[in-house]
Amino acid sequence: GQISLTGTAIYQGVSVPVALNALPRIEAGALRLDVQSLTLAGFPAPSDWKTKAQTAIENGLTRLFNQQKNATLQAVEVETGALIMRGQIGK
Repeated sequence: GQISLTGTAIYQGVSVPVALNALPRIEAGALRLDVQSLTLAGFPAPSDWKTKAQTAIENGLTRLFNQQKNATLQAVEVETGALIMRGQIGK
């Protein structure tokens, strides 16, 4: 499924609403997001913002998962209100 994130960002000195839609997947044991859209105040964000947002979210979620030693990420699922990451510890 698709994840939708909303928040605010400072763009050219102004706080604006941000919305991101992405498809999470696992690639070679790592979480990857395919960002489908990123908008600022309802307008498409610059393409480099999509890349920065994708990298920041991937790194943050991977860091949370990897708090367990020797953890291997195997699957990711999206349910209403939840992103479920499944893996194995100790291999």
